[in-house]
Amino acid sequence: MIHPRDSATELGLQANQLFASGQFQEAIDLYQKALLIQPNFSAIEFNCALAYQAIQDHPHALDYYDQAIMHQPDYADAYINRGNVLRDLQQLELARQSYERALQLAPQMVQAWINLGVVLYEQRKIDQACIAFEKALSDDPKHANARWGLSLCHLLLGQYQQGWQEFEWRLKDQHFIQQTFPKEFAEFLWKKGTSIQGKTILLMAEQGLGDTIQFCRFAKNIQQLGARVILQVPEVLQQLLTGMEGIDQVLSDKEQAREVDVVIPLMSLPYQLDLQEKDYARDVYLRADPQKLTQWQPIIEDSKPFKIGLVWQGGVRESMPHTWATHQRRNIPLEFFAQLQRPDITFYHLQKGSHAIEELEDFRKDHSQADFHIKDLAFDDFTDTAAIISYLDVVITVDTSVAHLAGAMGKPVWILNRFDGCWRWRLNQSDTLWYPSMKLYFQPSPGDWQSVIDDVIRDLNELISART
Repeated sequence: MIHPRDSATELGLQANQLFASGQFQEAIDLYQKALLIQPNFSAIEFNCALAYQAIQDHPHALDYYDQAIMHQPDYADAYINRGNVLRDLQQLELARQSYERALQLAPQMVQAWINLGVVLYEQRKIDQACIAFEKALSDDPKHANARWGLSLCHLLLGQYQQGWQEFEWRLKDQHFIQQTFPKEFAEFLWKKGTSIQGKTILLMAEQGLGDTIQFCRFAKNIQQLGARVILQVPEVLQQLLTGMEGIDQVLSDKEQAREVDVVIPLMSLPYQLDLQEKDYARDVYLRADPQKLTQWQPIIEDSKPFKIGLVWQGGVRESMPHTWATHQRRNIPLEFFAQLQRPDITFYHLQKGSHAIEELEDFRKDHSQADFHIKDLAFDDFTDTAAIISYLDVVITVDTSVAHLAGAMGKPVWILNRFDGCWRWRLNQSDTLWYPSMKLYFQPSPGDWQSVIDDVIRDLNELISART
């Protein structure tokens, strides 16, 4: 006679195969069938929770992790994954407690220390986050993710020397490397301290569009060392950055660089060049195309005295699901921007992305009689965006590439930041050494956009009053 647990185990194995092939709902159906045969089977409950987590069904994922823990109280992995779900739900204190319980059960579990460090970082308990990452490194000194987490802590605190050194550990993360760079990358990587006089160096963009705009400023430093500089960037940035000082050629990421001596990731330049804080700031290093300026001048200048560009959503990296929760936290519901309405302001949206445009269309349907209106501009690419920004008084935006573009052009730009803002904006600062024309606003507590908008309304009223 076949024992029910054996039958459940067999179904669980079949479900695992479906899970591995990305058939998550089919896997869930089999896991649940197995649990009908053999209830209280903690390993299958755990796997079922994983499948629900994969399809972003957080309530069911939590339920199955709780069941697994109830039937196996020392299930440390279940506590870790339960913490991950809670973190995605922005229940940070409960997530922290779940990770700490995992560490009570398994004090040397490196992943638990890393995850605890991440949630402490998001809670802005930076000293405690550093301790958690260092605990992970005491057991695994070469763990790239722990080093990465520690680097963000140092950078957020303005400890740049330690921060950039630890930041280099991202290049030890094989998943990151495979996603970001070609196979030949390691073979041509520039070794710090070696001469590049007379050589051709390829600067390779990485991570987001804003990162590329921010760090391309250092191409000039490379050129001053006697190298020919080729910059390879996402195709949407190629035209914008072509002709920039310090760059001999700009390639898109769909083109192949030829006759290159060495390569370097763009965000490694501060470390490789031993740059100091005084080397980071540049007032203006991007300018709008003169032809585009001529094209947009009559469109923008024929409006109310004060002109503001708005961006309420950042771009989504579909290939990086671990960034989706952060993406949601940085976006601002359009209703908050409606509070900025004044009769002497013309608002233009500088927004790209189908989700954001759908939100704007829905807002217009729901508020058809409202006084708040945002003008549409039929712009194609970043060269158009740059020209439009040239004619605006202020850009008010979430933390996204448009903020970097406005800052690189020296235009007034106000970033509205989530509570756990990006490392580059430092802690408790309203300005930044990266962009002298930028002003920073932070949520005083997670999710509190109203306080941010109240501060923006105050400053906006003061700015307009000073000009009239």
